[in-house]
Amino acid sequence: MQRIILFSLLFASLAHAQWDQPFRISGGFKLGAPVDQPAQDFFSGRTIQESRWTGGPTVELSLPGRFAIAFEALYRNRRENSSGIANLATGFSPFQVNGKRNTNTWDLPLLLKYRFRVGPARPFVNAGYQWSRESFQIQTSYLCTDPAGGPCVPRDFPVQRFGGSASGDEWKQALVAGGGLEFKTRYVTIAPEVRWTRAMQDGRQQRVFGLVGFRFGR
Repeated sequence: MQRIILFSLLFASLAHAQWDQPFRISGGFKLGAPVDQPAQDFFSGRTIQESRWTGGPTVELSLPGRFAIAFEALYRNRRENSSGIANLATGFSPFQVNGKRNTNTWDLPLLLKYRFRVGPARPFVNAGYQWSRESFQIQTSYLCTDPAGGPCVPRDFPVQRFGGSASGDEWKQALVAGGGLEFKTRYVTIAPEVRWTRAMQDGRQQRVFGLVGFRFGR
């Protein structure tokens, strides 16, 4: 449904655009950082550390009528550490369970952009859809907490191995909207902006990012 709405807005804008400007392609890069904290888990033993920066390449197709389509690839990293106590067998001492998760994410937003003409600094707004590819690695360890050195599970317990590592990747989607200003110089266009995202998974988590784009080409 979100894709249908996005493309409907695009075709509607083109239908009413003034076709007195040529199509132009320009490229550059974008850097930024989250301005809010990542959502915390209800599990009190979990800590989350997010990379300070996000950034990557961007390409923009300028359309008639002050519209444009932008596509970006922005990288960020997230680390999670967790610890807790777990009983795996009734009547035995618990385990100390420690976990680590490292996630590398590429955010791939596709945006429809509109510029306003109000002076040398051109305000703009954008909105669209974002695909995110998350590649993660998980490590888990179990440590028996019996002070006397006794077992935490009976010998015939069905699980013979505790802990280990795992890896994988998954795709997620989000709605994106934002706005900012463009300052055009002779060689580069500088565009600071504020961007809001709302994930379609993870309890519809919302985030806010501050970004600065550097685009080359006329």
